[in-house]
Amino acid sequence: MDDYYPEGLVEKQRKDDLFWLSIAEGIAQKSKCQKRQVGAVIVDGYGRVVATGYNFHPRNTYKDHVCLRKDIPSGEQMDVGYCCHAERNAITFANFNDMQGATLYLTHAPCGSCACMILQAGIGDLVYYQDRPSPDGIALIDDLVEDHDRIRIRAYNKETGKRVE
Repeated sequence: MDDYYPEGLVEKQRKDDLFWLSIAEGIAQKSKCQKRQVGAVIVDGYGRVVATGYNFHPRNTYKDHVCLRKDIPSGEQMDVGYCCHAERNAITFANFNDMQGATLYLTHAPCGSCACMILQAGIGDLVYYQDRPSPDGIALIDDLVEDHDRIRIRAYNKETGKRVE
């Protein structure tokens, strides 16, 4: 299950992951999205917050947020709407060097486009609450990355706090 972490550190890793996921949930509350509030936290290897993000319309657009995707099923017609995803906002506002090998915590699995951005940013660990059985972004990472030491992925069940295989 956790080949990367020495025996005995698995439970500490789970507790740390759940702590940072709870911070991402707090960040998600800033979102004004009518459909889904998503939060992201990037944490470096020293446990310092590098950046946070939540889904919202682009900066300096002051119109009332009207969700164009409100009635569109998740994962369909991805070209509709103008919302910036939480992970995209966090990566955009982070220093590139601080993201190298850092951990990205997300309240939901990333979409395919954001998965590519996560890889491009040099994120070393991706941790998220599994909100659907087969997330597109995770499948894309699996397809693109041959060496899973390049990015380690951990999913958790939000209700139980247990790892999802």
